[in-house]
Amino acid sequence: MLHVMHQEIESWPSPRQLKIGTMLTDNGKNMVSVLRQGRLSHAPCIAHVFNLVVKRFLKSSTYLQDILKMGRKRCLHLSHSYVAEHTLLELQRQNGIPQYRLICDVFTHWKSTLHMLDRLYEQRKAINDFLMMQF
Repeated sequence: MLHVMHQEIESWPSPRQLKIGTMLTDNGKNMVSVLRQGRLSHAPCIAHVFNLVVKRFLKSSTYLQDILKMGRKRCLHLSHSYVAEHTLLELQRQNGIPQYRLICDVFTHWKSTLHMLDRLYEQRKAINDFLMMQF
């Protein structure tokens, strides 16, 4: 891995010769270990650190976990069922709501959870109408 990293650095186009210096990576043990072996400096990526903090916060409350679990369940059903998806589109049209598909979050990207919650909130009337039709 260290050899491949050195090859990658050497292949970077630059008008000047690049000197090996501080590497910006996630905090993965494998990356930190390789950098130590190669006597390279390591700086953690602030975006990665921020992502870890937000993910830890999202896991910190069972109440919040329950809300996310329900939201994910709705998103998965309404985006993986052809009938459900088209029924939702019709309900969106009837309620004058923008006709957008729901957004399912991706565990590794906290921002996708934010987008999922925003879309669920925007579409709440059509989703509630859909759920009432199921009973």
